[in-house]
This record gives sequence, C-alpha cells and structure tokens, in this order.
Amino acid sequence: MRVDIFDSPGSESDRYRAALSKQCASLGIQLDFGPPQPLTPATLTVVFANGRSQWTDAVEQSLDRLVAASALVLPIIETGPDAQYLPKAVGKINAFKKGDTGATAWADSLVDETLSMAWLRRRTRKVFISYRRIDSEPIANQIFTRFNKLGYEVFLDDATIKRGVDFQQELKWWLNDADLLLALCSPRLADSEWCKEELIFAQSHSIGIAALAWPPQVYEQSNTIPFAGKTCWPKQVPLELTMEDQQMTLGWNDFAGDPIVPGTDPKLPERELTPQALERLVDLCARNRTASIRGRIDNLLPLAKETLKTRGASDIKQVFGDLTYKDADDRQCFLRVLPFRPQPEHVFSAYNSSGQAHLAACAYPECEPKDARAKALRWFAEKSGISGGGAANAAVWAFCGDKLL
Repeated sequence: MRVDIFDSPGSESDRYRAALSKQCASLGIQLDFGPPQPLTPATLTVVFANGRSQWTDAVEQSLDRLVAASALVLPIIETGPDAQYLPKAVGKINAFKKGDTGATAWADSLVDETLSMAWLRRRTRKVFISYRRIDSEPIANQIFTRFNKLGYEVFLDDATIKRGVDFQQELKWWLNDADLLLALCSPRLADSEWCKEELIFAQSHSIGIAALAWPPQVYEQSNTIPFAGKTCWPKQVPLELTMEDQQMTLGWNDFAGDPIVPGTDPKLPERELTPQALERLVDLCARNRTASIRGRIDNLLPLAKETLKTRGASDIKQVFGDLTYKDADDRQCFLRVLPFRPQPEHVFSAYNSSGQAHLAACAYPECEPKDARAKALRWFAEKSGISGGGAANAAVWAFCGDKLL
C-alpha cells in the first residue's frame, strides 16, 4: 500500500506517519510513503493543509489529475474554516478534521480513516456497545452521541432496535456486522445474561472486543468509595477476553462532575466521562477496529479455502482476503472474503476485480441465514450472463458456522 503525502509546515504529519507505520506493521501490511508520482496514483493521497500552506502550480496540477481520475484523496485540516488553505483541486472533497477527535486521538483516528479508505472493504465504522443500564447508561448514551458525531454507526439497544421486532434476533443481526464490540465493564455487567450472550457471540464469531474497565479500587477490600452501596466487587470476567492494548481502565478523575471524595457515595452510575477520558476511548477504538477486522478475515480464510477444496477447487491463490481458484470444471473463479454482510457496491467491486473469471463471489459470515434480509441479499447477487468486462457470473455465499450456503 502506497500513501503519498502533500505536507504543510507545522502539520504534525510525522505523528501520522509513525502511527500508520505501527498499525500497518501489526496488520502485516506492506507500506510505502511516496514521494508522490504524478503519473502513478498511490493507494491513497493525503493532503495536510493549514495557514502556512503554499501550493505550487505543479502540486495543483498533480492533484487536479488525481481528482479527475477519481483517485482516493483525503484532505486533512484542523477545523472547518481551515478548508480555505486547501489546494483548489481538492477543495470540494470532504476533509478529515483533526479538531473533531482531539489533540491526542487524531493521529490514530486518521490511521483508521486511511485504512478504511485504502485497505478495508467498506468505509462504515460499526461499533456495538455492550453495557449494563443500571451501571452505565449515561456513559453509554455519551459514547453513542460522540461516536455518531465522528461518523461511526453505533449500536445502542434503546436507540438502534426498532419497536415491534424480536430484540435478541435483531441484536445478533447487528452484532454479526460489527467491527468491534465495546464492553463497558462496570461491576454488574457480568450479572446480565444478555450481556454475557453478547460477549459469547462476539468471541465465537471472531468479532474483536475492547473493554472499558472501571477503577481497579472498586474490586479491592480496602476501597473507601462505594459503588451502588458496596465497597468491593468481584473481578470482571469480560476483561479476561481482551489483551492489555484492548483495554482502557478508568480512574476516579475520569468521571465528570464534582471531585470524588473517599468515604462518600459519588453515584458513579449517574455520571458521564470527562472529555479527556472520552477522547482516550475514541483513540482505543480507532486503534483496535482495523485489527479486529483483520483478525476476523484471517479466521474466515482457512474455512473458505477448505470449503473450496471440498467443492473440487484447485490452484487456490490468496492476496489478502481475495482468493482465485479453478473450479471442478477448470474454470477460473474469484472469491472475496468479507467480515460483514456485503452491500451492492461490494459485489460490484468483486466483479470488477475478477477480470474475465467465470464467477465473482463474495463470502461472509451469517448468523441468521433464514432471515428474509439474508435471503434477499443472496437472491439479489445471483446474476448470470453479466456483460461489461468482469466475471460472467456473480454470487454471494454465506458462511453459517462451518458450512457455506
């Protein structure tokens, strides 16, 4: 993956380079930073602009050609008014605003945006909040509002599920497509059967889990600050499902409101997080989301390969989540493995990437294969005799457990 950067003095682009390099190394992505090559578009071109920007005619012309060719270009500014400092060629492209995510989280959030555009198969960022309402409803609502403002699609039971539908079925339907489950590990979370089911589902379906942990003093015998009338709680099981870099532990100062005084009841279940704590949480989710998606794809690929072999496939080759192979009739085929339900544009993208293959298919994990929406998805994609330069046939296959429908 090549990322070209058009920089401006004082842009802090080195922070972005370091964060992107670290994340790509952890994901096994080969990364190359420019220099920009006008005749060969990069996977993504990033443009940092501020009040000190000076753009030459050559840069303006290069960017104009990239935009005209529909290449991926992402402008970066501090706040909305700074759009005036962008090159004219990219002025019409919606920019990433560093100020939206804050001074500490912007670099990791920009890395997440970069990988969503240049490496992942969709731009939508989906986070599922698992929480105990009696412990952390204000925090859950705060996260829902903040993440939605940043462009995330967030699941929160009261806000997301429509009235008059099967609650549990809809919950699993949504979680099946989540990039990340964010568990608010308050003291009573483990007492909720529904929360347990959510965590078990995420773990069994290879969906990444990030944990927001309450202060460790809550679980100590010597704790002088009660939580819901008690000064000691058992350790939380959800934390055992995550690694240290997937956890964020709260301190007393991370709760908004009056300072917490030992020996008094601070009514933590009624409090939100401070802006600083919320920014750290945004940072945690941005870092873990792409790693979660990569892990799910890696878990699906062996199943896909084994299934193809049982169907008589041979000469199977892999490039990231794309498989090319020859079917039992020795016809060239293409299969794109996705960690979420494909949309029409994903099927079309696979078709365009397949060359002159006999079949271009997308395979994905499905928890509710009999749901009318899942049936409609497979029906929609079953097309034969397609013309236009791609594969002759298209399809969507659903993995249900270890079986491919």
